[in-house]
Order: sequence, then C-alpha cells, then structure tokens
Amino acid sequence: TWKADLGSAFNHAMRLGHLPIESKQVFQLVEPLQTDDSEPAYLQPDEMKAVLDSVNDTKIELLVWLLANTGMRIGEARGLPVKNIDFETGVIHIKQQLDNKYRIRPPKTNKMRSVQLSLNHPLLQMLQNKVDELKLLFKEDFNEDMLILSIKPDRSYWSRGFWDTNVKGFKAELPFKVNSPDWLFHSLRHTWTSIAYSTKEDTGAITRTLGHSDEGFSRRKYAHSIDGEAVKVTDAVSKKLGVI
Repeated sequence: TWKADLGSAFNHAMRLGHLPIESKQVFQLVEPLQTDDSEPAYLQPDEMKAVLDSVNDTKIELLVWLLANTGMRIGEARGLPVKNIDFETGVIHIKQQLDNKYRIRPPKTNKMRSVQLSLNHPLLQMLQNKVDELKLLFKEDFNEDMLILSIKPDRSYWSRGFWDTNVKGFKAELPFKVNSPDWLFHSLRHTWTSIAYSTKEDTGAITRTLGHSDEGFSRRKYAHSIDGEAVKVTDAVSKKLGVI
C-alpha cells in the first residue's frame, strides 16, 4: 500500500543520508506507519456473548453493550448526548465524538449517521435507565446535551484512561480465556463488523452503520461471505449474540 511504500522510501532515504538529522529525529518520534490490510483484533461471537454476560453491574457495562451492539467507535460512544437517542423510534444518531482532550468533534470520517435498534432491544432500556439516573442525579440541572456515558457528578467528563483502566481490570477477572486476549474497546467495533458480515446482510447498510466512506475497504477488512438484502443490521448482529 502507499503507506508502506512511503515508510520504506523514508527509511531508505535516511540510510543514504539524503535527509537532515532533524527529519530523522522527527521520524523516530512518529508511530510506525500501519497498512490498511492489518488484521484487526476481534472476539468470536461466543466470546462476545460471554463478555456481555459477565459485564453486568460493572462500570463499563453500558459502554461495552453500546459498542458490541452498534459498532460505534469509543469516542462516538463517549460523545453521545441524550438528545441524539430517539427512544420512540429506537434510532441513535451519531453526530459527534469526545476526543481524549475532552473536545467535542465531528465523527472520525466526518460522516453523521444513525444506528437502528428494535424497540424491544435491551440496550434501549439500558440507555433509558441511564437517562433516568442522570435526571435523578442532576434534577433541575439535567439537560439533553449531557453526554450519557461521560458526564460525572461534578459535570466534568470521565477520561479515556478511566475506561481503559476499568476494562483491563474487568478482563483480568474474567473466568474464561479468549483467542485475542489483548482486545480493547475498539476490538468490539471490529467484532460487530465481523459478525455483521457473517449474517450475509446488506453490505451497504453495514458500511453506512459503521460510517465507512469506502464499502470496498469494509469488504476487504472484514467480509468472508457477502450476500443478502437490506435489513436492520444492528438487530441481526444482536440476534447472533443472543441479546434479542
């Protein structure tokens, strides 16, 4: 790929002395280039189901359920305001993310999109319970701009480190092993995508749900067999996980 070619050319130029020392120092500080063909870490459906069964009553329960059942990025989940959840239709509108510097920014690909859940999906009730909890906590100060997962009692935001620390503690206490022990939150998005393609549902719907700009990228990275018509992709994945 062009990234790998660029990295090789840069290294070769440094070895030949064609680049000034300043460029070499900067390059050494840059994280190594990765290609788009790298194998993403993800859980098998039975492993994901076991994680969902084990995460109850933990600090990361709602976040894990949200990522595992919608394919959202963690920044998008952290940046999800109450007002972007339509409890009457089961639609979650993904219009922003919360970055690691606590800034509200557009989604990664600048693509606003929606995720559809059935009205009897347990995740929808979990989100409603969280909203009710926030209303009770903040009383008259509650407003629908509040970030449902990130807002703290003092109205500041939980850090990304808070979530990473808690998922590591959760993983350490799991009573079972998985094939990809290094999985983290973004792995749940990969897991959702892999399962979505295994359901043989409409690939365009999967791409739109993920917010990918290139359907071919999604196919190359995740798909093993693709055939089917448009359906509510999120519910198809949740059925595979035994959630609904």
